[in-house]
Amino acid sequence: MDLEALINQHYRELNESDLQILSYIIQNKEKCKGMTIIALAQETLTSKSTISRIVKKIVFSGYSEFKYSLKNAT
Repeated sequence: MDLEALINQHYRELNESDLQILSYIIQNKEKCKGMTIIALAQETLTSKSTISRIVKKIVFSGYSEFKYSLKNAT
């Protein structure tokens, strides 16, 4: 499923910080495809726990599944 569609589907569960991080990911998809969870956390000035929590809110089992989906999105 498209990342934007997942965000819209789970919008009520996301807080402002979550939305800012997801916005960064959408705007930098190509860069994020190769990032580790630690690199993404550093880039967004958050923690890997925060990134993990956000991807779980939008129905991924974890960062690996999220990254796989991001890489395979068209």
